[in-house]
Amino acid sequence: LLYLHDGRISSSEMCMWLGMEEENVELVGSWLCHNHQHEEKSSLVGRVVCKVYNPMKQQNEYALVKNLRARLRERINCHSPTTISSGEYCSSLEAMANEKLTASSSRKNIELMPTVAATVMTKQMAQEMELTCEDIVWLMEGINSADISTKNGMISSKLEQSMEVYNVQVVADRTHYLEKQVQSGLSGVTVPTSLESLFGQESHHSREETAVTIISTVKSLCQKGMLHGMLSTPSSSSATSTSNKVASLTKNAIYTPHIYSRSQRKIADSFYETNGYLTEKKCVALGLSRSRMEKFVKESFPNAVLLTDSIIDPENICRPLEHIIQDAILNQTFADLKSNLPDDIASSEKDVTEIISDHLATLLQEQPRVHNAFADGLTIINGDMVIFFCKDMVNKCKQLLIPLVDEFCKRRAKEISNEQTDKIAKQELVPLLDVAAGVGEKYPDLLDLQHQHHEQNNNAVEIKLWSVDERNDATNDGPLVEFCRRALFSDELQHMCTRSVKAEVDRLNSTRHGVSVSTRSEGAAKIQGIGDSFESSFRTLCHLLQVFSKSLDTLGARAQQNMVDEMKQELLMGCGSCLARLITEYCVFKHAGEMETEWERNGLFFESHREKVDGMMCGATPSYFHAVNMATLDFPFFVLKCRSDENGKPQSPFNYLRSLFPGSTGLSLSQMWNLCSENSKSDDNNEDNEAGKKLELFIRHLSETCLTLVGIPFSVLDKKTERKVLAVRREGMLDRLEHSQDKDEVVMCAIVLIYHQVKNMSIAGNETMHLVMTRLFEQDKKIPRRVTEALRNLKISTDYDESSSLIAQVKKFGSAKNSKALAAIVDDTE
Repeated sequence: LLYLHDGRISSSEMCMWLGMEEENVELVGSWLCHNHQHEEKSSLVGRVVCKVYNPMKQQNEYALVKNLRARLRERINCHSPTTISSGEYCSSLEAMANEKLTASSSRKNIELMPTVAATVMTKQMAQEMELTCEDIVWLMEGINSADISTKNGMISSKLEQSMEVYNVQVVADRTHYLEKQVQSGLSGVTVPTSLESLFGQESHHSREETAVTIISTVKSLCQKGMLHGMLSTPSSSSATSTSNKVASLTKNAIYTPHIYSRSQRKIADSFYETNGYLTEKKCVALGLSRSRMEKFVKESFPNAVLLTDSIIDPENICRPLEHIIQDAILNQTFADLKSNLPDDIASSEKDVTEIISDHLATLLQEQPRVHNAFADGLTIINGDMVIFFCKDMVNKCKQLLIPLVDEFCKRRAKEISNEQTDKIAKQELVPLLDVAAGVGEKYPDLLDLQHQHHEQNNNAVEIKLWSVDERNDATNDGPLVEFCRRALFSDELQHMCTRSVKAEVDRLNSTRHGVSVSTRSEGAAKIQGIGDSFESSFRTLCHLLQVFSKSLDTLGARAQQNMVDEMKQELLMGCGSCLARLITEYCVFKHAGEMETEWERNGLFFESHREKVDGMMCGATPSYFHAVNMATLDFPFFVLKCRSDENGKPQSPFNYLRSLFPGSTGLSLSQMWNLCSENSKSDDNNEDNEAGKKLELFIRHLSETCLTLVGIPFSVLDKKTERKVLAVRREGMLDRLEHSQDKDEVVMCAIVLIYHQVKNMSIAGNETMHLVMTRLFEQDKKIPRRVTEALRNLKISTDYDESSSLIAQVKKFGSAKNSKALAAIVDDTE
């Protein structure tokens, strides 16, 4: 085809003649250009076919190299009077250069004349032959190489100078040409554009070299401000082979105009400002990379926070979550946090986890009470749910477990006794679905969420396993089931179920054989729970009694003995009587049945000598051992009473205790109550019945008899336990002080905390705290006088505004860490 078309034909004509696709013609053409050579493969002289670019028609063409060189000689001859042959080529070039130099000598510097001459000749040849300057240069190199081979390597200095001029100028000319082409192609671009779409056909010696040149040209123009945009290029390691590397350079080199970037930024800023977040998916839709998204948002919104898959405004996203968490804590229920999160953010579990764990927790620190309640609660986060459960709800659900476990244990015991099933398993456990049903009945909104989960996942299959690790699949089973698994399942629950089943089986077997092991109507699980509650309250009261007693013993060496005796008397009648009541109630509970009936029939009851009770139960009926508040300020004074007989004569409760309980139990209980009662004498008629001696005897009596009375030894206080009790009590006091607005409570909390700061001693009791403030604070140099005055003024204050100011001041004094911090706060206040 080349010979038929005078040695030169365009790619489109070649496709038409051959009936081939352009891609196939390109492949064949490339093979011809690089493989059909006479001698050296890398030599331009031996090439038969070449590919050139026609800038006039803006198309690629294929040509015979021999024909092009012959035509080039003809064009040179037209500009020279001397006919150019192989031997006359050098003189002809010299004549042309001299002619151009002479024409330009009047207006150009001598050093620039060869460049000007070469430029004129190169451009003129390219225009006449409809080729690029680059093609003209390498065609002339081939002619020169052929002439050198025929003339035994001899070349004149004029020719060397001329060729050097050509090479230098061609580079400059090509650069200028590319810059014009780039500017022309990219100036009107308004969207990100791949360089391949504009310059994909630019291909001469080396495609890689051309791609690199184009990219560097675009970068240079952007830096000079001649192009208003920026260029992003792929990394050099993104492609392995040379062909892939060239394709990657041109295809993935993206030019983005500034007008488009400004438009992107405006959209991104507007979306973020309106919604308070911007996700990576949204940025991909806008054509923004992750780095540009971060740059845009951080420049416009400095407070923005970067997450794994998004950028958020913590105030905008976390504030609604704070409100619903507060509602959940206030109403003792749960909060569906996912419903208050944008769907784009809620779909990323990593982002949600970071928001809840870090940013929401930080925001809640503004309200310490809410923050502590949130930290104590349970938050479940996975792909399908983000739910917060407050601690109170968890505790209520744990209380629901007891009747559920009792029902299960009774049913299971009947099955075992009737030999319907195997014997007692090593680990008996109430069915998960029974617990979920009980919790769902108590919290119908949570049950509705569980039903929605089943509808969305078509998963209403019966779920039997408690442990997540034992399931065959990794998907969750709904919010209600997951809550039961994470909040209610424990080793203690397994042990309670196992022990309760054994107890119920023993009860059924003993009843069947005519022997009753217990007359209580409660289930085994409830009995066990009551026992655990008693043990916890019993140990707490034992520890507090010894802590207060030790503090008063230390104080006795520094203060007047009669004042310390008053404090010990209050401690014995307060904390001591509470412990005595707890032990007595448990003894009645243990013996159960007829003894409880006898107790009620004879009118034994507990009477409190104080109307105000702080953290303790004071009713006439058993309290079932509610947890004792470690931050108790004032204990009630309990006294054991007995109703009058039929004749209206008063009865002695101590004598009745001896007759009611078998063995030494009644005697031990009566001695215990005698020691903690006001104006009573010990059984040995010891006249030394001062408060200090009675308190010592009371503690010694409990340490000797508790194991017999309640089956648990008196919990002796060691140094490690003492430090722990003091730390827990101080934390509780600080919490009460922070949230209280009652002036009496604020004064008492502050007195306890300040005395603990200065003396490392803990006290309790209204009278004790009054004596400490009025007699000891004034004598202690470590306690500034201003502190004592503020406490007194607050106690007698009646003006609301004055009280509010004093409450705030006293709270600062009470929250000081030590005596130095207290002095510093006083100085700042003054």
